Amino acid sequence: MVREIKIPSEKPSVREALAYAFGRGKGKKSSVDNDDDDDSKEEDGSSDPDLRLRLEADFDEPAEAWPLEIDGSSWRKLQILGPGNREATLRDLSITCDVTEGHEVLIRGVTIRGRVALNGLGCRLQDCEVMHGIEVSGEGGGLIKSCDIRGRGIGISIRGPLALHDSKVTGCNIGIAIYGVVPVQLQRSSLEACRAAGIVQHCQMQANAGDWVELALELDDSNSIEVLEGPSTDIRVEVGTYPPLNLTDEWPLTPGSHLLEKPRGGKIRIDIDDDALTLSVTEIEAPPEKTSGRKKKWERPQRASGGDREVKAVGPAWAHRELGLTEGHLFSAQDVRAAYRRRAREVHPDKQQRISSVAPAVVDQFHNLTEAYETLLQILDPDAACASISS
Repeated sequence: MVREIKIPSEKPSVREALAYAFGRGKGKKSSVDNDDDDDSKEEDGSSDPDLRLRLEADFDEPAEAWPLEIDGSSWRKLQILGPGNREATLRDLSITCDVTEGHEVLIRGVTIRGRVALNGLGCRLQDCEVMHGIEVSGEGGGLIKSCDIRGRGIGISIRGPLALHDSKVTGCNIGIAIYGVVPVQLQRSSLEACRAAGIVQHCQMQANAGDWVELALELDDSNSIEVLEGPSTDIRVEVGTYPPLNLTDEWPLTPGSHLLEKPRGGKIRIDIDDDALTLSVTEIEAPPEKTSGRKKKWERPQRASGGDREVKAVGPAWAHRELGLTEGHLFSAQDVRAAYRRRAREVHPDKQQRISSVAPAVVDQFHNLTEAYETLLQILDPDAACASISS
């Protein structure tokens, strides 16, 4: 049994008709309902296997009913039918219907002055004009047949299985955009006046030897693509961290090999099989091993000095004696400085009492000590000796 409701003569909107048929609306039952039928004795329309909503000429879904969300799980088959010539109007429309449970939602012969969202393989769109594009979810979109589709950006955005037959996509930047590897079938359809590209597909594959991906786009010669500027087809394959593989204006794909290289080393080879659909990883060249990412701190090179090395006693023996250094022992410029400071405290004229009457012998002894220090320092640490003399 099929329950039929006419809109707007019996119900003012599709939304109210659906609510009424499901037993949530108010008012009388439709005049087309048969009270003698055992299947329709209850007002709960969920007991009816089929529902048909017939839109009358010049019907326009009221603004308070936007967006129209249709869940097909309540009926085996739900049909929303226009009067012909697409003279009835709906606005933004979202349809959810899972065909695996035996359900189907059909929208036919209407103009949709908004965007359509299809969620499930039980969705059917036939002989409709869609003004702002179609979105197909990951659950699929079923069948679009004999429709005219327009849009500013993307005509049909596809993330799940879809069949597009005898339809036309016009005046979009991109006619069809496919995300991932999903079955998409085009038959006797045309993409016209696309401003950037006809069909664009983005998919991914692993960057491991032997991995492969098979594209599931069915596009035969019964279809036509007209692009104002840009490629008719643009297939972009992301392969791990390598640069993407871009295949433009190639459908069917051309069998052969493509080499992808990283800027800092590492290569991978992608082969397109003879079936022109399967892409596989056949060769990988690993990048060179990474060094530590931390940069080594730059240090100023230091000049070797007497303080960094020890030498045997050099220079005249008198200089050793003046500084109190034992001849034949190892000593450095630092040892010479220490010996000079120690001896200077002993013989410096300022350390002697009665400065005014310091004996000339004491002054001479200090001069000899300074000369001995500078002589040995000149040998062990020339730079320091020059600085000491200049000061």
